[in-house]
Amino acid sequence: MRTKVSFLCVLVLDTDGAAASTYANLTHRFRLAGFDGSVPPEVLAYVSSLQNWLENGHHLEIACALHNVECQEAPTLSSPLVDLRRGDDAKALNHGVLYGFSDIETREQPLVTGFVDDRLIGWCGKHWGTLVTALEVNSRYPSHRLTQCQVEELGAQIAMAFVDYMQSRMFATEAQEIERMRRVHLQQLRLYWASRTNPETPRTLSELLTLAY
Repeated sequence: MRTKVSFLCVLVLDTDGAAASTYANLTHRFRLAGFDGSVPPEVLAYVSSLQNWLENGHHLEIACALHNVECQEAPTLSSPLVDLRRGDDAKALNHGVLYGFSDIETREQPLVTGFVDDRLIGWCGKHWGTLVTALEVNSRYPSHRLTQCQVEELGAQIAMAFVDYMQSRMFATEAQEIERMRRVHLQQLRLYWASRTNPETPRTLSELLTLAY
């Protein structure tokens, strides 16, 4: 798989809000609700790192938020959301990932539909056209508890499902549109910084997040 695609695995702390110890503030601040400047430094580190990745010619076709749930909250594997910015593509991706699992209970019906711009995956989709989704894993689902070995195998199966989807004809058209949006956004960034009155003036938080710097 690693000869065909690159995996970027990002640990996003949630329950303690990272350094500031403010619950959920970190995972919900990938957009500005206002211009108050209260953006966690980790958020700026994530977006600037991905910006560098994309500016250096790399691609970011799919972004998936992967997390766990309480033991009776959801089946072993489910997809809780569909981002309506590219709803049909997201549904096709979710189906492609979940369809191959016959030995565990899955749930394809999303709990949430809308825009997830305040999350890291939504930031990627809004600014770069990345196809976004989310997966919830429950290794302690009462009717199907998983061993550590099964959890590791599940991770490998999920990764293979994403790679298979990216190699499909269905994804070929999506990939072209994602690449087009990447090029357009990079061009917009170049034009913006070139037109600045004083290029040496420090970037504002608004620029950092809304311009995907």
